[in-house]
Amino acid sequence: MHALAHELGYFCRPASVWLQDLATRIAMHLKNRLGTMVYQTVGFSMENFPLELAYQTFAMASMQSSTSQGTTTWRMETMDQTNLVFGSIFEEFHEKCVGASKPLQSPSEPVVRVLATIISGAEISHVKLARGVERLYINLMYVLTDEAGTMHFPKDPARNEIAFDPAQITALRAQVATDAALMGEMGIELSAGWWRQLGNEQAAQMAEAMLDNVNSHPAPPKGKRRRAADSYDIEEIVEVKGKWALVRWAGYALRGRTTPPYPFPISPPCPP
Repeated sequence: MHALAHELGYFCRPASVWLQDLATRIAMHLKNRLGTMVYQTVGFSMENFPLELAYQTFAMASMQSSTSQGTTTWRMETMDQTNLVFGSIFEEFHEKCVGASKPLQSPSEPVVRVLATIISGAEISHVKLARGVERLYINLMYVLTDEAGTMHFPKDPARNEIAFDPAQITALRAQVATDAALMGEMGIELSAGWWRQLGNEQAAQMAEAMLDNVNSHPAPPKGKRRRAADSYDIEEIVEVKGKWALVRWAGYALRGRTTPPYPFPISPPCPP
């Protein structure tokens, strides 16, 4: 099949490469609140994403097809659909994202304190443009949950948090708890607050002990290692001039001859 495609002038790319790129780009856009990311919305596109691969990847979502415009749209109406679609992508193609969530951890933090979780209502569209160009559009929102259990919802253009009904919030909290528990099983370092939310006091105490050990015994700063200076015993002080003395090193020979005197600084000067 690959040989035939090359003969016809087509370039074949493994489906895993497309899905790896998709998982990486989704995870890359799930960030903590900073600058324009205060809105917690994600929108990007991928060029030449195959339609057949999109059918396979988003099969668990609700689909709306518009043949006349060459547009196919998938929408994740519930958290179950969101978890099935994004969870299957992350499970195989991202090492840290679990279910619909990504752990947010800065380089200076030894533990995870915040999770970003994709909200139901994500919309993905595949559009066939002119001259055979295909493009996949991804639009979604996510919620931030901290170790105290507080949820920070996305904001509208006026920077007001978008309201969600109680049923959506309940489903979101269940999804966050499930994803956090799976992250703990995977060995991701969660904070003590997260472990207490999951009802694991022993793991919470271990996380506190680990954090206390890191804070009380920081790693030594990296620097250049100083070389130890060579040292020789002084056999004889030949002459003293101010703060300098002309000495003869003990056991030091130069080209088989007797040891010549060399100037050596001293303080205070030795008596003549």
